[in-house]
Amino acid sequence: GHVFATDSDSEVLLALYEQYGLSALQHTEGEFAFVLWDKKNQRVWAGRDRAGVKPLRYTLWNGHLMLASECKALWAAGVPKAWCNTALAQALSVQYTSPHSTLFAHIEQVAPGHTVLFEHQNGRWSKNTQPWWTWFAHNASTLHRPSPQEMSFVLHKHLHQAVSRRVSDQWPVAVHLSGGCDSTSIALHATLAHARNLHAYCVQFEQVSPDVQHDEAHAACVSARRLGMPFTSVPVSRQQIATHWRVACQRSEQLFINGHGVAKHMLAKHIHQDGYRVSLSGEGADEALLGYAFLRAQQTPQNMER
Repeated sequence: GHVFATDSDSEVLLALYEQYGLSALQHTEGEFAFVLWDKKNQRVWAGRDRAGVKPLRYTLWNGHLMLASECKALWAAGVPKAWCNTALAQALSVQYTSPHSTLFAHIEQVAPGHTVLFEHQNGRWSKNTQPWWTWFAHNASTLHRPSPQEMSFVLHKHLHQAVSRRVSDQWPVAVHLSGGCDSTSIALHATLAHARNLHAYCVQFEQVSPDVQHDEAHAACVSARRLGMPFTSVPVSRQQIATHWRVACQRSEQLFINGHGVAKHMLAKHIHQDGYRVSLSGEGADEALLGYAFLRAQQTPQNMER
């Protein structure tokens, strides 16, 4: 029964809020970050998607509420530049800050799968943070323990649904492809969804010595050829990584413990220059599927419940 004035997906959120209020996000899919101003109730509602793909920072500085996708915008609005010593110590020891913090003083972020409700009363802003989605919504002791065959079928089913929702004949799609099974599975399901205008991209690292092989471009090229997908490799040297490191850190507003993040920045820049505005990758698969040994070691019922 809602009538939209434009074809913007932002209007969908307004209609959901009008109909479901603060429960609106239970009816959403995809990647998003939003700020909604409710003039009648004098409140600001901000939220972020399940995995935190889209960034959203905020600050309550000198009595003013300011929100932006980047800290740089808040600095430009007058927030002083300074490190958050606690967050910096976290990042230097375990690579990441807490989900609610940034590396910088006075600036927080909406955590993945969370909303923050700001209400203005008596000249002051109050803040209430709530999760609207969690990775483990159930008690670990009651979780279903499927067989390996069942797990394979369910993963295949849901992965295909997720990829199919994100490809369309209406726009060209770039695929970040490496030699790994994560990105190759994404590329496979994109072709199974009969998507056209697909183009695979891969970073091609220089070979530093015969005994050290970091490059996966050849394997990615073979996969793309078998899937019938055009393929482009983007050469990246050690010197280029060193040159672009500063810019990549500045753009992402986070630390890099190796050159992979810089290489991904260079790859994304190349894809953007080729005219693509939608891209798929296997990012996050190792974390979600416990692809690293230290993640499997932490997989206990107690940790799952937390």
